Amino acid sequence: MIKGRAASPVRTGRFIRSFMESHRTPYIAEIHYALREAWREVNSNRPRRNHVKSPTYESFRKYFAHLVTLGLVELVKETEMEEGPPGSPLLTIKEGEVVESVRRHYRITASGLTDDEAWEDPMKALGYYPRGKT
Repeated sequence: MIKGRAASPVRTGRFIRSFMESHRTPYIAEIHYALREAWREVNSNRPRRNHVKSPTYESFRKYFAHLVTLGLVELVKETEMEEGPPGSPLLTIKEGEVVESVRRHYRITASGLTDDEAWEDPMKALGYYPRGKT
């Protein structure tokens, strides 16, 4: 019997794959926003006490990083982000240095098109569960 998030009508891995198949090279924030909207739609048909929270952006980024590690998705390009306050770029701290922010676009790899099991549970595919546990 499937329990917990695995029984959810919106599965994160399946959603990401489907979204990436219909959009050529989306960026992570775009996919996360669409996932939140999908959950908002599901929750609109449920009583308030049964609402399910969508993943936070931070947890979604970690999940996506597992997909990259598994080779299901790959970085295609980086584009500049919109400007911050008038005339100044958006800045990020990366490895202790202040750098201009970029938006990273990804696509599904050939192995990502064939490996259905890893999309279902990337943590299991990476071997993070102890033996005998699922």
